[in-house]
Amino acid sequence: MKLNKYLIDSSKNIKSAMRKISINKKGIIYVINNKKELIGSVTDGDIRRYLLNGGLIKENIEKCSNKNFKCVLDEGDTDRILKLLDQKHELIPVLNSKKKIIKFIERKDINLFNKKIIVRSRSPARISFVGGGTDVTRYFFEKSGASISFTINKFCNVHLIKRSDEKIVINSKDYDKKIILKKNERINYNGDLNIIKSCIKLLKPNFGFEIFVDTDVKPGSGLGGSAAVSSAVIGAINYLQPNKLNKYQIAELAFQVERIELGIVGGWQDQYSTVFGGCNFMEYRESKNLVQNLILPNNLFDELERRIILCDTTLPHRGSEMQTRISKSKKIIEYGKKSEILFNKIKEDLLRGKANNIGKLIQSSWDIKKKLDKSMVNKKILDLEKKLCKKSLADGCRLLGTGGGGYMLFYIQPKNWFNFLDKINSLSLNYHPIKFDSKGLQVWETEI
Repeated sequence: MKLNKYLIDSSKNIKSAMRKISINKKGIIYVINNKKELIGSVTDGDIRRYLLNGGLIKENIEKCSNKNFKCVLDEGDTDRILKLLDQKHELIPVLNSKKKIIKFIERKDINLFNKKIIVRSRSPARISFVGGGTDVTRYFFEKSGASISFTINKFCNVHLIKRSDEKIVINSKDYDKKIILKKNERINYNGDLNIIKSCIKLLKPNFGFEIFVDTDVKPGSGLGGSAAVSSAVIGAINYLQPNKLNKYQIAELAFQVERIELGIVGGWQDQYSTVFGGCNFMEYRESKNLVQNLILPNNLFDELERRIILCDTTLPHRGSEMQTRISKSKKIIEYGKKSEILFNKIKEDLLRGKANNIGKLIQSSWDIKKKLDKSMVNKKILDLEKKLCKKSLADGCRLLGTGGGGYMLFYIQPKNWFNFLDKINSLSLNYHPIKFDSKGLQVWETEI
């Protein structure tokens, strides 16, 4: 829109204003001074009334201008704009801080659905108490499996801005990489941000966007970080898609991204856990998988937070490689049977709000799991377990993730909490008290 069509200098006469109003066909003209500041408005009705009352057409335009003109100071102030349009204002000036007109808004310019937004999503990491390994399809397809996990306040964060073209720009803070995908470009998996690229390939968005991904969880932590990435990316893109996926569908698409599309061997619990959030009792069967997302009694979430510490082994966990061996091992059947018994015991204690015996049950789940593969543990992991799992320290521990490294979970009775902190500080270990997340995948928008 050319501003000059709707502006007239305060030194001009009424005849000049009438001529401009006739040309712009809006029935109004705005008066500016020599500093280009808006000082008044004049409608064809204002001029007609002025002339009928004896005014002259050659007089200065300011004589019939309205100093109480309507304007907005922010073009994003849709509330005020809609109110002015509702009062039949056809042309609304937008002013800057110096009272200069920067643009005009007409009825056709208002579209609340085309506002400039950024879509944000975040998906949490998880810790597991029992059942890891029984969530692998090869196992539960015949035997059924079950696991218990909690999401914690470590997240994958995604920020997505829609583009006017169909180009896709991927930014990863963690890997300090930027990838640009042009329209109809074939997506190749070459080791660079494959999970993000796989999400895009499977979702097939029909719009361009720029996406930024950063995480609180480093790769190889054993906290389900890759599932958090895929679900957060899927969640952000899904927000702008016409046909929305539900929680089960997002989790299952995240599974497809890693396990089917990229061929990364692993189970299902990470994807369900990060999407649903909170405490999850998950059961895996050939017919269907079920997620029970529960609110625990008697402030048990708060109590568990005061009994759990994560320690970083500084070694990466060995996911896909070890999962492949374990899924083919004959030991997995016996492990699954014992794991189911522990699952039911931990589930019962949690539902009853009992916390005192959980550490020992977690230790039992770790004792049976580390027998699955000799490379699941190493000298450093065994040394940490030996030093920290004692009567005056932790009741129990387990390595999170498949094995070989990542974070270890320690469960501590209240009377031993400060002893345990003193001990891990003396060992110079990198540790983290936890806070639970109860919301799982979250997606929202905000105006830019």
